[in-house]
Amino acid sequence: MPNLRRLEVKRNNISTTSGVCYDEKLEFPNITYFDVSLNNVSEWKFIDDLQVVMPNMQAVRLSHNPLYRDESKWEERFMLTVARFKRSVEAINYGKVCHTWFHVDKLTLC
Repeated sequence: MPNLRRLEVKRNNISTTSGVCYDEKLEFPNITYFDVSLNNVSEWKFIDDLQVVMPNMQAVRLSHNPLYRDESKWEERFMLTVARFKRSVEAINYGKVCHTWFHVDKLTLC
């Protein structure tokens, strides 16, 4: 699927990558947007594994997963997610990622 640019798999009860991310045949180098919202993602490993399969992802939607259910910690979860992605990611859950965050001591919203 070399022309696939967007992949939306919301509402599929996805919870894990089950090790498939390390299968050399499973790679989507042209995907720039991935929506896995409204699933069952509860571990940071899932986010780490996404970068193996989708190395050029620019935007991702992870909202409404157990990882984000505690709304009182939304900003903390957002910042932890930003820290896990490479600099190519420009938006997480529709929130813009400021690349200056990678060079400052105090993080602020754009």
